[in-house]
Amino acid sequence: MFDKHFFKFLKYLLAHHPEEFGLIPDSNGFFKIKEIFQVLIFTKKFRKVKLETLKQGFSYYYRDFFEFLEDFGLVKAKTTYFSPPEPTEIWQIYNFNQLWTFVKPKVWWKISLEGWWRPKNQKIV
Repeated sequence: MFDKHFFKFLKYLLAHHPEEFGLIPDSNGFFKIKEIFQVLIFTKKFRKVKLETLKQGFSYYYRDFFEFLEDFGLVKAKTTYFSPPEPTEIWQIYNFNQLWTFVKPKVWWKISLEGWWRPKNQKIV
């Protein structure tokens, strides 16, 4: 289970692009291990990973690359390559005219073409 592909995916997930998988670090840069586990379940290649196996990997096999707080169930990469999230004001949210997000094709049909979401005072292009 602890092969180089699994390690590369965890490194990509936690050190490079956590936002791509919907992970948001806390104020200290840590991620909940249960959220990482949920991401792994939804990937095709690592679907059969167990939570205990993941904890064992962070605590023993990958301890040189990840900082793991076993008591709290938190983990972070020792070196990160992404910028931390910036706080947002409520007025910034309401001034969006376009929504850029990753949406599955079946959901996109419902959202855009059946009119479930429309930008404020604009058409969907």
